Amino acid sequence: MKEINRGTGRTTRLIDSYIQELFKNGEIEVRDHYDSIHAHKYLVKRIVDRYNNEFNRGHQKLVINHLNIKLVKNE
Repeated sequence: MKEINRGTGRTTRLIDSYIQELFKNGEIEVRDHYDSIHAHKYLVKRIVDRYNNEFNRGHQKLVINHLNIKLVKNE
């Protein structure tokens, strides 16, 4: 039987945590557990994708500046 290589879920838990913090504080600074710029940028992309797929209802938008994400109301 072929073994499936699965991750530990750390990135998914980080995404969940950052999205909760974004809704609570309105702004986050993203840092990945691998602590490399590529991993940080990848995590920003995953957070933005998750927000757009699950939470974006058109009344708020994300402003992204490098590793910072800010939630602002659409006018």
